[in-house]
Amino acid sequence: MKQIFHDEISPTNDENLPHPPSPLMGEGEGGGEYRLISPHLNPPPQGGRRFSGDIFFVFMWILFLPLILVMLVFGCKKSDAPGRCDYDGVKIEPIYAVYFTLQEGTEKKFCSIVCASLSFPELKSRIKEVIVVDERSGTKINASQALFVESEVVTVPHNKNRIHVFGKREDAEKHLKRFNGRWIENPFF
Repeated sequence: MKQIFHDEISPTNDENLPHPPSPLMGEGEGGGEYRLISPHLNPPPQGGRRFSGDIFFVFMWILFLPLILVMLVFGCKKSDAPGRCDYDGVKIEPIYAVYFTLQEGTEKKFCSIVCASLSFPELKSRIKEVIVVDERSGTKINASQALFVESEVVTVPHNKNRIHVFGKREDAEKHLKRFNGRWIENPFF
């Protein structure tokens, strides 16, 4: 049986047909059968679409739109996971961490002096204690006892933090001389 596709029927190629095409099956010259086939029901064998374009795109939107929305909602949310900054959600390197202990007993943690400084004005009235980490020893100390130095060394690249914390004056002075630093006031008081 010879199949004639709908898009093959036009005034320019009708001469190739033995008789005018009919959507019904009929008999052609030489006893062969001809059948008109709509390309929307059966695609051409050379790899046409199985679904019409409109149905395909509607299906894709129904399938992928909820997935995209879920990714946007959860991807943009600040992380509450341990080891993440409460300001921007970045992983905290313990040597550069800052901790705020609040009056109600909860703790806010930050990846750098920069993030902690940006959060400080909003939380100032609720903060009971500010703890920073001595970069030399890795020891947690109260911010009121710490020495702060700004130098050319960037500790947290994403926010370009250049403020360093030291528990001992001689460690801070070594850093000042070696990395072209300067003394700064405690940003939390």
